[in-house]
Amino acid sequence: MDGFVAKPYTLAALASALSPWLAAGAGAPEAPQPTAPLPAPQASIDPSAIALLMSLDEAGSAGLLREVVNGFLASAVSALADIDVALSQQRLNEAARVAHGLKSPAGNVGARTLARQLGEIERCANGADPRSARRWLELARREHARVQHELTTLLKETA
Repeated sequence: MDGFVAKPYTLAALASALSPWLAAGAGAPEAPQPTAPLPAPQASIDPSAIALLMSLDEAGSAGLLREVVNGFLASAVSALADIDVALSQQRLNEAARVAHGLKSPAGNVGARTLARQLGEIERCANGADPRSARRWLELARREHARVQHELTTLLKETA
């Protein structure tokens, strides 16, 4: 087989990529459809990311969504605090590393603005500009508060 499916991918996209190589007559596997209704769009959360998480849940429930969101919520507060301490102590490489580590999980839960802000913290810290990194951190903290509220509401709606 020679093919490519970019991440993040849906089961439908994977099935489509595999279908030419499946045994004749076997057909492509059906991608499960989520059974839980999709939540209403939120200001700080990209609803397409939530829809993707729902579509990737093989059980057709919100279990994967809850797992990813809870993981993000559990790590984000301490990661932002770690960035603050690292910047205060002029450990810019560490601040960049922590910001980079939180950027993808933020994107995975649809917190696109927060992910961009974390990318700016990383860029500024790597560029030896702690003042700018600190300004981005303050913006990220405010955005994180909105994201946290919206994700907590989303978890309640999908319970």
